[in-house]
Amino acid sequence: MSDHRRPLLVPALCLLACGLLPATSEARTLVESEDFYLDWTNFLSQTGLLSNIPYEVPGLESPSIGAAGLWRMEWRASSGNLSFEVHNRLFWRVDGGQSPNVGLGASVPPPRWVDLRTPLIERPGQLLEHDFDRLSSTWLTPVADITVGRQAVTWGAGSLIGSMDFWTQLSPFDLDSSQKRGVDAARAFAYVSDVELDFIAVDRGTLDDLSGGVKAAWSAESSDYHLAVAKSYQRVWGALGLAIDHGSWRSHGEIAVPYALEESQVRLPKASVGSMWTDGTWSFGMEYHFNGLGSPSLEDALGSAELARGEMFFLGRHYAAVQGGWTKDEFSVALFGVGNLADPSVLMAPSVIYTRGDNTQLRASAFIGVGESPTLDLSGFSLPSEFGLYGQTFILESQVFF
Repeated sequence: MSDHRRPLLVPALCLLACGLLPATSEARTLVESEDFYLDWTNFLSQTGLLSNIPYEVPGLESPSIGAAGLWRMEWRASSGNLSFEVHNRLFWRVDGGQSPNVGLGASVPPPRWVDLRTPLIERPGQLLEHDFDRLSSTWLTPVADITVGRQAVTWGAGSLIGSMDFWTQLSPFDLDSSQKRGVDAARAFAYVSDVELDFIAVDRGTLDDLSGGVKAAWSAESSDYHLAVAKSYQRVWGALGLAIDHGSWRSHGEIAVPYALEESQVRLPKASVGSMWTDGTWSFGMEYHFNGLGSPSLEDALGSAELARGEMFFLGRHYAAVQGGWTKDEFSVALFGVGNLADPSVLMAPSVIYTRGDNTQLRASAFIGVGESPTLDLSGFSLPSEFGLYGQTFILESQVFF
């Protein structure tokens, strides 16, 4: 380990030690009266990483260490039929050569016409930035609940890999699974009989890419149904989904068919089907997903606009994912794995979590890619397997709500 990497252990270990401090409460009420309410919640995550890239990359030292941290301040206020939500997001990272696709901050923020991000430090290997991940107001009316501003939007029933989540996606390889990145949108919920209608208009950074759609959702006995039509960027989607509860199992399936406006043709659909079982102590889930980015060339897929915008985190066509876990008192053990069935290659993510009280977690985890490694030489770049690109990343993390 080189001398310029060694000092990174100090901030990483100091930040991890902060996770041992007792958390006071999940939310602090600042103002409470008949006419106005205001509360404040903090989420703090700190990580230290050890990464190994088992192939040669010019200018990259391996193994290497790095560190990252996230402090999110969540403000909520309400008065009568109006409510407001603001999340300040302070994120920092010192790169240690780890794959940018895994770890804290792996989820990509969607394009925004109004960029509220403020880079405080931004140079090779170092980043400190502030952003607003929520900045919205909600108005409750007799006809609809209307929310305008930066917010989280989730469509569909996929638990491991979603096919209907058009607006903003949470990377399955992001350590911060507490919330998604916010998308700038105007949204209205209306209810007709037992059907929930979700109307949305979404900013995509340019007028040409202005997007939107409508989703209908309803339930019948132990089943939930979704039906949606949407335009996202230059594609129009038709989608439907189903989730069924049966005992300790919850099964789901969904399919989304795109029509490419620029090519004036229907493209291959995205589809997923899976099931999740839990009994309170043990859990197990499995899912099959078709089409990811659907690129016949993994090398070409790395440069795709969909990947850069965070619309999709998988490059090929056929994927299988499994998830299992065990929880007992303060301890839990989990394993998530996803495989590209065409390569074949696999990414495994084991974790061990210790929960202290209601608001503090300490976690040891890893992302381990198994597959043929890429090659980079005078003849060019070759990527024979998707998850062979990832290498291995080992992480210590603390999370505190206060």
